Amino acid sequence: MAENPIRFGILGCAGIARKMSRAIILAPNAALYAIGSRSIDKASKFAAANSFPPSAKIYGSYDAVLDDPDVDAVYVPLPTSLHIRWAVLAAEKKKHLLLEKPVALNVSEFDQILTACEANGVQFMDATMWMHNPRTAKMTEFLSDSQIFGQLKTINSCFTFAANPDFLKNDIRVKPDLDALGALGDAGWYCVRSILWIADFELPKTVTALRDPIFNEVGVFLSCGASLHWEDDKVATFHCSFLSNLTMDVTASGTKGTLHIRDLIIPFEEDKASFTVATESGFDELMTTWVPKPSEHSVTTDLPQEACMVREFSRLVVGIKGNGQSPEKKWPTYSRKTQLILDAVKASIDKVMATFVKVLIHHNDYFIENDERSYVGGNVDVFDAVDIDKLSVLEISCMLKELGVFYYKHIFYRISNKKLVLGLRVLANDDNIREMYSLLENTNTLELFIEHHKPYNVDITYPVLFITDVLVKDVENDGNYNNDCQEDSNTDSNGNDDLSDRDFSDNNDDDDPDLDNIMFDSNVERDANEEGLKEGHECEVNDADSFEKKIGYPYKL
Repeated sequence: MAENPIRFGILGCAGIARKMSRAIILAPNAALYAIGSRSIDKASKFAAANSFPPSAKIYGSYDAVLDDPDVDAVYVPLPTSLHIRWAVLAAEKKKHLLLEKPVALNVSEFDQILTACEANGVQFMDATMWMHNPRTAKMTEFLSDSQIFGQLKTINSCFTFAANPDFLKNDIRVKPDLDALGALGDAGWYCVRSILWIADFELPKTVTALRDPIFNEVGVFLSCGASLHWEDDKVATFHCSFLSNLTMDVTASGTKGTLHIRDLIIPFEEDKASFTVATESGFDELMTTWVPKPSEHSVTTDLPQEACMVREFSRLVVGIKGNGQSPEKKWPTYSRKTQLILDAVKASIDKVMATFVKVLIHHNDYFIENDERSYVGGNVDVFDAVDIDKLSVLEISCMLKELGVFYYKHIFYRISNKKLVLGLRVLANDDNIREMYSLLENTNTLELFIEHHKPYNVDITYPVLFITDVLVKDVENDGNYNNDCQEDSNTDSNGNDDLSDRDFSDNNDDDDPDLDNIMFDSNVERDANEEGLKEGHECEVNDADSFEKKIGYPYKL
């Protein structure tokens, strides 16, 4: 151990702090000095279980650790929602800061942390451990060699693990008030950092969320992904999830070579790590084998990667404390760029959720019982990526026409989201559609239920279908439709817009006011689905915070 090691305090007794306690013990220029928890009994048990020296300070609060003048640096593994409070306070107390990832809930919060660090001259580093593995430096050499790797073209990064039921229910990473970014902040952080590292930390121009992210019942990411695009046509994709088998794969392809890592975040073995490279790959004459074959390279290390991280962080702190050096700026820069892309992914997903819906239409042979309003039989058709800004009663009528449904009595809608399961409600007018939008939240699926009945004056097999006060009816009885489309009153007989409590059994048709003939426009262009989200919403990466509509919704950072 160095003569004057950097004395670490740890805020909290998180599971990852066990690994970091060992790393601090192993690092030659660091020492475990203090542990703080909201419970001094919990802190004492943690210190005893993790080989703290007898001289270590045990505190019953985080503040006590920060108030200890002998603490040089703090490691903060608290839930992400608490980072801004305790990281800023640590910097204000002149404690150098090793902060768990994700560093914040968004880049705005992280900028406040960086401002406090810069104002107080303290070193910042996030705890992305694989960055400090000696393997990473070796792989960087390969990526930087234009003769064997060439120009970077594509990156694919995947970090998933199959969380058990207890994790998915109780872990802080699935709690919206603790780690609201869920899998995106936890596993996605590593994916994004790997992409930035391979791209030499050049920010992409756009970030586009992949379709159909998975949320838990309280709206926290369980699985998601995105594609990133640069102005020079580089492309990267990533996928992160709590729902798939353990995978830590990264592949980078250049014009001449390929790099493949199978265990980026945590190596298969602690004292060595490998990677595979290929250069100018091809096949033999009969195309039966690769020529040349990819080669595997192993790099050994004298310390686990987390101890290498502590050693590097402590070296920087020694330079600041003893030699008057300035804090190293590359580490907070790397962190901020990673957070920027997480923000862009989330913004892209939010725009998808807010702007496009999947519409499920239940129709044909459905009926509603007077009291139960239950449905039997029927078909279900899906309209994917419908722009809700364009959705209207008329648009839904056009969608029904595409399905061959020309006659109907009522349309009901149902939404299930994180706050409620909405019972069937009548879709009578565009005000009802606006009401639907306010209830969608993290659920992007809208279900429509069609009530049919057979017309009295037309001998056809199609049922007549009313939208409450609007009747779509074949006046000529020969399948031809006029090209005029107009709407009638959308209130009930008492002048009320909310028709959800009315009795819509077949014998109540006479109660509907003014069921005049409404002609269906067969030439209405339906472009909501065609203009729907095909590749997600784009988010431009820049330093301005604004939105601009192009193919999708670019997000400027």
